[in-house]
Amino acid sequence: MKDFISTALCCLVISSSSLAQDKVTIDLSTQIAIGGKSTVDRSKYFNIHHSYSSNEFRDPKEDQEIFENLRVGFGRQFSGPARGNVNYKNKKEKFTAYPSPEIGKQEGEKAAKSFLKQPYYQKRLTSDIIITDHPDMIFALDSDPQECANFAVAYLKAAYAGRTPRYYEMMNEPFVHAKDFAPFKEGPRVKKQMAAHWKVLADKVHEEIPEMLVGGYSSAWPEVELKDFAHWRESMGMFMDVAGASVDFFSTHFYDGKNVTGGDQLRRGSNCEAIMDLIEANAFAKWGAPKPHVISEFGKTVPEWTGKRGAPMIYDPSRHAETLESINAFVFQFMERPDVILKTIPFITAKASWFYKANNPDQIPYPWVLMKKSKDGGFEFTDLKKFYELWVNVEGDRARIFSDNPDILTHAFVNENKAYICLFNIDDSIRSIDLSLINHAKTLKGGKMKRQYTGGDQLAKLTEENIKKLPAQLKLQPGETVILEMNLDKKFRIDDQWNWLTHYNENILEPISAQQQMKYSFDCPGDIQEASLKFSLARDHAKSLQPQLLINGTAVEVPANFKGYDQAARKSFFGTIEVKLPKSLLKKGVNEVVFTFKENGGRIGSVKLQTAHLSSPL
Repeated sequence: MKDFISTALCCLVISSSSLAQDKVTIDLSTQIAIGGKSTVDRSKYFNIHHSYSSNEFRDPKEDQEIFENLRVGFGRQFSGPARGNVNYKNKKEKFTAYPSPEIGKQEGEKAAKSFLKQPYYQKRLTSDIIITDHPDMIFALDSDPQECANFAVAYLKAAYAGRTPRYYEMMNEPFVHAKDFAPFKEGPRVKKQMAAHWKVLADKVHEEIPEMLVGGYSSAWPEVELKDFAHWRESMGMFMDVAGASVDFFSTHFYDGKNVTGGDQLRRGSNCEAIMDLIEANAFAKWGAPKPHVISEFGKTVPEWTGKRGAPMIYDPSRHAETLESINAFVFQFMERPDVILKTIPFITAKASWFYKANNPDQIPYPWVLMKKSKDGGFEFTDLKKFYELWVNVEGDRARIFSDNPDILTHAFVNENKAYICLFNIDDSIRSIDLSLINHAKTLKGGKMKRQYTGGDQLAKLTEENIKKLPAQLKLQPGETVILEMNLDKKFRIDDQWNWLTHYNENILEPISAQQQMKYSFDCPGDIQEASLKFSLARDHAKSLQPQLLINGTAVEVPANFKGYDQAARKSFFGTIEVKLPKSLLKKGVNEVVFTFKENGGRIGSVKLQTAHLSSPL
């Protein structure tokens, strides 16, 4: 203790609390890349949980509006190889043998013919889609994983000949369904068998369909810190141990609310960050580099919305407003990782016609549909359309923008003579924001401002107004998104180009002991322009989230504020905390980061250092 205090007193203490709050600074003249990725790839973010092989958008006007006017991309379909369609009609039947590859080929050919019958199959055909299926359609307990792989690959080759989907998730949310295959106490055995099947199938796909990427495990409930990370060890950690070397990506479902199981909570904010950081750091520790993410579902979900657990089935459009807040928050966060995210799919479905037929005499629509039945017997858009309307024009190369408040999420993009300045308030209170434009400020002309928020009637609102100049100040409601689409003068130019690099450390889930130094090192190149340290922390709510921190021997204050809510409603805290660092603290070569906590308990999940560097033209 004395050694630490004497060291700290001799060092410069840099306090993040001295920075002004609720100020957003915009520097459009500095082009930013993250891991070499600068151009916003719309196909990663603005998708629908729907497929070109469906017949739900039969009306050409619907097709035109959704896929051309709103520029919506396809996301995911349940059309993987399914042994259940062949000879597994009774789900209570003990089944351990897979159909032969010959039958797999025949079933695949039948599927290919059915695809061709869909109205817009040829017009909308794309490889940028995920295929999956329910666990009981492809997995059998105590079965031969090689038989599974042989059948599945024969099906895939026949069903998608000449039009291979880029992504394949063997099963959707399998681990929460482990109890469907064996008693609850046997869950670990079921999960390990699922992961073993995944590995063998991935190897077989890579051998025979090399253009297809295989990933998993499409986690429905990523409460990884539960029971001192027992959930992690038995789920994603185990999956990475067993199948990780063979798969191409790791898929997770991020939902605010409550999915299949778990507590009612918010994943957006620091918790979402910590989960992705842990997956990346664990991959780095195992293979020297992170493997990418696929977020194959995200948004807001509550079981009672579909009438489960005794709740009445109703249509409540205020739920669309809640869903939009969650989706927009996650999109802002996913956009911060263009180098390690392959694809994300908001859980917005098409019409979900199947739901009207499922014990639903009042014809209540599925809560997450883009279009619902109208009184005249046709279909009309729900408020979820506002997500796509809000983002429809956003494109271009990333520009420098930063907020002094981690609860104000920001992105900026420049596309020829247009600039898109995107803001989201993840706080639960109104925030007043000062906008500061630096470098070439006079080249920014008028434009329009879009705002998407929840109104006083609890319904989703989307407004658009013309503006003559960039507002000096804005007030953002909780969960509000603002997109400023501004015109750029012809004199505007790019002065600098920066590339942000992420440096990982292989130490994960390190236990915290009082007054014990926890050391992490990072090897960085020179010419650092800006830097940020991010560490994920799991602790009981009564314990401090602000350790003493040394960067190369200099004490730096850890901020009390972090992205999103305080997680007080959760059993414990697990979230990523960001510390912005002056570039003068870092050097070319090895940099040492040291944490010291006053109390025992909890773990540092992972630590990463991000540095920006001048780069050659991107």
